[in-house]
Formats: sequence, structure tokens, C-alpha cells
Amino acid sequence: MEEYRAAGQSRAEAERAARYEIQGQVMREIRKEYDATMAEIQAVEDENVRRDRMLTEIIGNDEMLLAHEWEKTESDARE
Repeated sequence: MEEYRAAGQSRAEAERAARYEIQGQVMREIRKEYDATMAEIQAVEDENVRRDRMLTEIIGNDEMLLAHEWEKTESDARE
């Protein structure tokens, strides 16, 4: 606050400037935490998408195997 007073500002102006500076620091810290939280959320969402794709592939492969087994059973029954 002394640098503001040295620049010829009144006490009220210096206090206001100091408050704005502190508020700016707090807002930057909040933004940093927000960005980190959003990055964590995005990482979890990306992992969920990866797992969903993997499960879809596994389920699709299982369905193909079941269909093949069904066809084999049907053809064996006809013979």
C-alpha cells in the first residue's frame, strides 16, 4: 500500500487499489483450481468413453460368437 501512497494517492485510493490487487490474486487462484478440477473431470470422462468403447467391442464380439455358435448348432441339427 505504501507504493500507492508514494505515487500520490489518497489513503482511500491506496486501500481500494490494495483490495483490488488481493481480489485479483484470489480470482487467479480460484481460476487455477477451477481449471485443475475441469482437467480432472475431462480425464474421467475420457476414461469412461474409452471403457464404453471397449465394452461395446467386447459385447459386439460376444454377439458375433453367439451368432456363429447358433448357426453351427442349427446346421449340426439339420445334418
